[in-house]
Amino acid sequence: MLTFFHLHSGYNPPQFILDAAKAALDRVECNQYSPTRGRPRLKKALAEAYSPFFGRELDPETEVTITTGANEGM
Repeated sequence: MLTFFHLHSGYNPPQFILDAAKAALDRVECNQYSPTRGRPRLKKALAEAYSPFFGRELDPETEVTITTGANEGM
């Protein structure tokens, strides 16, 4: 059995960590749900990665689909 009680520090985290945590909470895209259409950067990266396999440039907006699971994709 492992207890995490002993890993607790008696000191506050450094200020840069506190600032980063606060900034992350203020960002709208940092919640538990991704956009249902997929994140634009992810779709663009996938289009760039798979374009060579198809021998042409894929359009991330019309030819790349992001789903939350296999059933949704079907």
